[in-house]
Amino acid sequence: MELDTMIVQVNDNEKMFYAKIDKYINCLGDKFREKAVIKQQVYNDIMQCLLLAKGKKLDPHSPVFVYWAKQKFILIKIGNIDIVACVKSKKPVCVYEYFYNVIKEGHTNISHGGRDKTIFELNSQYSFIPRFAIDIFMKQCIQCQTRKPI
Repeated sequence: MELDTMIVQVNDNEKMFYAKIDKYINCLGDKFREKAVIKQQVYNDIMQCLLLAKGKKLDPHSPVFVYWAKQKFILIKIGNIDIVACVKSKKPVCVYEYFYNVIKEGHTNISHGGRDKTIFELNSQYSFIPRFAIDIFMKQCIQCQTRKPI
């Protein structure tokens, strides 16, 4: 019975995390809402653009989007899987839907070391994780709040 309660609590924390992120994104200006995070659909569109042969046209996407995708991202093959990575850092792009699990894992790996250490840890492994997502997660971390409230 205790195990079921723990699972519900974790899911509630995750739901609350995404609700707060959505609230933050909705407070941004219209121009910045789509650019704040990379969601799974945009990730798939970027991958289609990168797999597109030179000179071919991709109907659902504008030439501006295709140009942006090819300038900012590359494909890295890990095993037999293609992964979208940032051109500058060569690190995999973290998708919005995985933020909670990735931030939680990184924050736990550094033993709840604080915001700056968490940011450093995550930026050493992934790209496109916004700082506001880490801040929201840190405000929800019960162990960190009991030790040093934000």
